Amino acid sequence: MSHSLMTDADHIRNCIASYAKCLDFKDFDGLARVFTPDAVSVYPPPLQTYRGVGELQEGMERLLRSFKSQHNITTQTIEITSPNTAYAESYVWAGHWRQDIKEDNYVYMMGCYQDKLLKTNSVDGKSWKIQGRNVIPLGVPLGNVGLLGL
Repeated sequence: MSHSLMTDADHIRNCIASYAKCLDFKDFDGLARVFTPDAVSVYPPPLQTYRGVGELQEGMERLLRSFKSQHNITTQTIEITSPNTAYAESYVWAGHWRQDIKEDNYVYMMGCYQDKLLKTNSVDGKSWKIQGRNVIPLGVPLGNVGLLGL
């Protein structure tokens, strides 16, 4: 799809998908392209609230450094709330596994990302970033939950 033909909703979907790719490819610096510098990301206990993209980068790197992962974004709704703001809810199915452990080496988690997004200054005026994220667990984790310290 040509960049000029993309809608705001398309750009928002790409922003949210970029988060998954950053985690799965361990591109933690890339999270700065996904979140505003002052973004607040609230994860369920025993994880924490990350204030600012720097805290989020450090936290995700610490949490995922020993894991391979695959974050799948599925059901999604997007509401453009003003010319420069939006709200999105995205279901996620996230698999995490360690190759250095032979048995019980995986955990799968399901959840919902509730995102507040902000259109940021860019050449084409269509760059969206997550300004606030609330992560809601859904269902029961599968596998060895202890791997993530949960």
